[in-house]
Amino acid sequence: MASIAFRLPHAVLDGNVKRVLSRLACSDTGLPELAAKLLDRRDPGRYNQALMELGATVCLPGAPECPRCPVSAFCEAKLQGREAEFPAKRARPATVRVTRTLLVAQRGAKLLLSRRKDFWELPGLEQAPGAEVGAPIGRFRHSVMNRSFHFTVVSARVRKAPPGCRWVAESALARLPVSAVLRKALGLRNSWHGSLVNRLR
Repeated sequence: MASIAFRLPHAVLDGNVKRVLSRLACSDTGLPELAAKLLDRRDPGRYNQALMELGATVCLPGAPECPRCPVSAFCEAKLQGREAEFPAKRARPATVRVTRTLLVAQRGAKLLLSRRKDFWELPGLEQAPGAEVGAPIGRFRHSVMNRSFHFTVVSARVRKAPPGCRWVAESALARLPVSAVLRKALGLRNSWHGSLVNRLR
């Protein structure tokens, strides 16, 4: 941090510090301004370290050890008997269900992939409207924060790579940044292939 390394007057506002300040003020609002106001500008690094340590060892989330706190006499939440209320617990966002169909389209040893941000993944049905959908391969779930994805994986034939997609050699996947969803889908595809081969024997 700049205050510790270069003695610059910047107030720290990590989770521990927010907890200390919200209890001192008996409020969750205006914490950046309060942090800047209380900052010891003569020795900001030591002040920030002390405040972080106070939050990590004394002003604990569940059961603050107020008798050991050097600033308990100035703590408005302690004076009001409301220290357990701060910081206020935020309500968890509702889980959003997202349903998608992923296409496993192959051309020889190449697989049709799309790029999303920095990762490669299987294209969704909506990305290849002209695809000929074949046999279902399987289903799996994948959660990201408050979104619950329900994926259906199907085999497909795609004559031409749609915009945003390209044919990629499967042998190159080990060298590419691929999504966890792609790994799960290919694991499902490999199990399906093995099962299919066994049925045909």
